[in-house]
Amino acid sequence: MKKEATRLIRPILFAAAGALVGYLYYRFIGCASGTCAITSKPLNSMVYFGFMGLLLSGVFCPSCRGGSCDITKNDTNKENKSMSKKLYVVKARCPQNHPCPSIRVCPTGALSQVGYSAPIVDYDKCIACGKCSRFCPMGALELREEE
Repeated sequence: MKKEATRLIRPILFAAAGALVGYLYYRFIGCASGTCAITSKPLNSMVYFGFMGLLLSGVFCPSCRGGSCDITKNDTNKENKSMSKKLYVVKARCPQNHPCPSIRVCPTGALSQVGYSAPIVDYDKCIACGKCSRFCPMGALELREEE
């Protein structure tokens, strides 16, 4: 019960903020002629912007299931750990002359770097989500089936 209530807080707050923005839009910008479908009445504007806030909250995102996308949650860890994918560093593609940009996108802190060397993967922390491999501009990080 408590978990369900906390899961609904974010969509409700985003929808309320959207409705407030909708009212402020109607009040300060509005529609002078009265022919605008969305901004001609405050209710229309509030419903439209409230729905936009609801969309921004991620309530319809299947991976979020109405809450915030947090790849480090335990249930997501279990799903990703059971997959047989592993992160590999292709040192031939890594220029090794700058701080690795993919380190900062890793949600679990599994990537590290010493100086400007190729990144090092801590497989105990890596959940094989693939964020770093998608972010790597040189394609030096690959998520592939375990060998």
